[in-house]
Amino acid sequence: MVALYSIDGAAVNFRPNLEIRDVCFADPHAPPQGCTPATLRRLQELTGASAPSHHW
Repeated sequence: MVALYSIDGAAVNFRPNLEIRDVCFADPHAPPQGCTPATLRRLQELTGASAPSHHW
């Protein structure tokens, strides 16, 4: 699962757990290597590069 948040000026004290393995802060216009195709589609929707899909 990928959760997308837009956060300005926040500090996050994250610890891996059974539900969330990792946290990555990245520019949605330049996602990190290794993103799944589904994550890339969500990022395109988020940035307005594509229309929101009716099917996830």
